[in-house]
Parts: sequence; structure tokens; C-alpha cells
Amino acid sequence: MATDFDFITGDAHPRPTAMPYPSLVESMNVNLVVNDTGKIFILHDKKFPCVMNWVEYDTDSGQLALVAHDGTMIDFGMIIQAPIRKRMMNATDISTLLVGDNRIDDFYIMPLIIR
Repeated sequence: MATDFDFITGDAHPRPTAMPYPSLVESMNVNLVVNDTGKIFILHDKKFPCVMNWVEYDTDSGQLALVAHDGTMIDFGMIIQAPIRKRMMNATDISTLLVGDNRIDDFYIMPLIIR
């Protein structure tokens, strides 16, 4: 069975951030991939500046942020658009993949908190 995916690239719908670290969009090449069953992937080409423990998604604003154990947040850096928001509503986790030189260098699954 084929699976449909929606993609958001780092240059789509950028917005300013007020968090201690620059947004993912500002600091690396990053893509958000959501398939039609609600599986969510963040593909990035640089390591995160600190260890992230979970992801928070605000359904009202369409904002996505990664959160460290001490509460430090890193904004994804773009607003999630309506067609993708609907696909994300039933997700419970997000897979992050650090990619480079046509290979996966790191893979982590983080819980997703939907607010």
C-alpha cells in the first residue's frame, strides 16, 4: 500500500523565534515529514545544541518546539499549515533523523505532547 507524505522544508513559512537557541530552521537544514497515517519525522543535518527529551505541538498556533529535560525549548521555526496539522492530531511521537552523506547518523523517537 502506498503512503502519501506531506513535506515542509526549512524555507517554508519562516517566523521569528524568542527562545534561547535559534530555531531549527535558522541553524540547520531541516524538514518535517508527515505521512497520511500521522507518522511524523524530523530530518536534520546538524546535531541539536542540547539533548532533547520531547516535542510540544500547539494546535492553535501551529507551532512545534523541541524540549530538553530542564525545560529549554528550541522552536522548529515555522508554522505548521492546516493540511499537515490534521495529520498530526493523533500522533504520539516524533522520529528525529540526523542525516548526512546519504546515510542516517542518528535516530531518536521522542514523545509528542499535543496542546
